[in-house]
Amino acid sequence: SLGLVGSEMCIRDRAKWLENEIVKSSEFELVVPRSINLVCFHFKPQKPYSIKELNNINEELLHKLNATGLIYLTHTKINEIFTLRMSVGQTNIKQSHIEKSWELIRKKAMEE
Repeated sequence: SLGLVGSEMCIRDRAKWLENEIVKSSEFELVVPRSINLVCFHFKPQKPYSIKELNNINEELLHKLNATGLIYLTHTKINEIFTLRMSVGQTNIKQSHIEKSWELIRKKAMEE
């Protein structure tokens, strides 16, 4: 067992990994800095869209992702931006789960 401190470090590492992937991506953007286990982001294609269009695109993406049954994201609005929220702090989550989830998020975002 990792204990509380070890578990918290693992959770932070997974959240930081996801945060870094989002920052490196030209198609996604962090909406707010990550917390210990929560990463808030949105899909932001290179094509210019109004905030209303971007919100609709992200809401549609949320539904597509959750409909797969492979991932479950929540959402919120931050400064009028529809924001996808991914929590990486569950007990049985491994780094490979985060990596597969990120791959699925990118794949679904690029679908027409």
